[in-house]
Amino acid sequence: MLNHRILNLMKVTLFSTFIFIFLSCNSIKGEEFVINGTIKNTKSKFIFLEKLSHSSIFLVDSVKINDKGNFVFKANIDQTGFYRITLSKNASQSPTWLLSLSPNEKLSATLDATKPNEYVFKGDAKQTDFQTMLQTVNTQQADLMQLSNQYQNITKDNPNSKDASALMQMIQSKSDQFNTYISNVLSKSINPITKYYLYSIILQQMQGQQLPSEIVQQVTNFSKEIDSTLPKSIYAADFTKIASNLSKSNQNNGEPEDILSIGKPAPDVSFIDESGKNVTLSSFKGKTVLMDFWASWCRPCRNENPNVVAAYKKYKDKGFLVVSISQDRDLDRWKQAIIQDGLIWNSHYADQKINNAASILYKVSYIPKTYLIDKNGIIIAKDLRGAALEEAIEKALR
Repeated sequence: MLNHRILNLMKVTLFSTFIFIFLSCNSIKGEEFVINGTIKNTKSKFIFLEKLSHSSIFLVDSVKINDKGNFVFKANIDQTGFYRITLSKNASQSPTWLLSLSPNEKLSATLDATKPNEYVFKGDAKQTDFQTMLQTVNTQQADLMQLSNQYQNITKDNPNSKDASALMQMIQSKSDQFNTYISNVLSKSINPITKYYLYSIILQQMQGQQLPSEIVQQVTNFSKEIDSTLPKSIYAADFTKIASNLSKSNQNNGEPEDILSIGKPAPDVSFIDESGKNVTLSSFKGKTVLMDFWASWCRPCRNENPNVVAAYKKYKDKGFLVVSISQDRDLDRWKQAIIQDGLIWNSHYADQKINNAASILYKVSYIPKTYLIDKNGIIIAKDLRGAALEEAIEKALR
C-alpha cells in the first residue's frame, strides 16, 4: 500500500501559507458545537478558532481568555470539519492545536501555551479518532527522529559497528510498524477528517513526483468517499480537484510507462564503473538482478538497505545480483554511505556520470525505486520492500 512512501513524514507546514478569511459564525446554518477550554502559561488576552482547508484559512471566531484562563467557543456547523486553535492571527508565531469539530459536539480543551504537545481534547468519537491518530503520528515521528540521530552519531565514528547495524534494523522495524499503522487508520477511521489530514500529508511529501498508480487509485477512491461523507464541502472539493489532476497527469504519462510494465524486457542501459569502464545492464543476463535506485541523502532508501543487504547475502551464491544506481551528486557522500550501510556488492554506479540516463529511461520520479529482473532480462516485479523482496527473489530463483 503506502508503506514505502510514508517513512519520511516529518513536521508538516501544509497549512502555513493559506489565505486568511473571516467567517461570521452567525451566517452559517447547522447545529451548534461548544468548546469549553482552559489554557495556562499565556499572556494572550484572546484565543482564535480557525477552519482549515487546502486553499484557505477561515477565522471562525476569536474570544477573550478570562483571568482564570477559561474560554468558550460556540458556532453552528452542518458538517464535520478541520480546525485549529491558536493564540495569534499569525499562527507561525503561536502554539497551535489541531482538531476536528462536528455538529452538536461538546468539547473540553485543556491547553498549556508553554507545552503545546501536552494537551487534552475530550469530545465525540470522531474527535477521539482524530486525536489518537495525531498523537500517535507525532510520537512515532519523534521516536524515528531520535533513532535516526543516534544512527548518524554512531556512524560518524564507526560506520560498520554492530551498534549501527542494530540501530538500522530497529529504525526499519519501527518504520514498518508506523506504515502499517497509517494504512490501518486510512482503511478503518470513522472520521473523514482523519483521512483528509493523512492523505494531505502524503501528497505534500510527494509533491513534484510522479505518484505510483496504487497511490493514485487510493486518492481517487478517497475523493469519492469524502464526496459522499462530506458532500459539497471544501474538503470534498479539494480532493475532487486533486483526483482530476492526478488522472490527467497519469493519462499524459501513461504511454512511456508501458515499456516498464511487469512482463516486459528491461530496457538496456550503460553504466560507468569506478575504473571508467562501460558496463551494460544486459551483460548481467543469466542472473536475477535487482535494480535499486537510491541516494545517500534518502532516508527511506537507507532504512531499506539492511533488507537489500540481507537478501544479497542470502541469495548471491544462487545467481542474485544487486545493481545499485545512485542519485547522488556528492560522490564522496555516496561512497561513504556504501561503506556505512555495508553494501558489499561491487555493482555500484553513479547515474550522474551518464547524465542520469538510467533514471530517465526507467522513469525514476521517487526513490527508493526498484525493478526485479529475471535471468532472461524480463521485469518481474517493481518497488519491493522488506519480506516481499525476499519472497520475490526466492520465487525467481526456483
